[in-house]
Amino acid sequence: MKDLLCVGVGIIAVAIGAWQMYAYITQPPKDPSSIHLIIAIAAAVVAIVCGVFFMLGRVNKQEEIHITK
Repeated sequence: MKDLLCVGVGIIAVAIGAWQMYAYITQPPKDPSSIHLIIAIAAAVVAIVCGVFFMLGRVNKQEEIHITK
C-alpha cells in the first residue's frame, strides 16, 4: 500500500511540475512572476522523495543470507 501511494504521489508531482515548468517558460517576458518556477521545483523535490522512498522499500526484500559452516 505504501508503494502504491508513493508511486501515485510521485506521478502526480511529476505532472504538476511539468505543467508548472511549461507555464513558467511560456509566460510573457513582461511578467517575471516566479511562482510557477517555485511550484515546479517543489513538485520535483516531492517526486524525488517519493522515488527514494519507493526504491528504499524494494532493496533486498526477497534476498536472505544464510551463513552455514
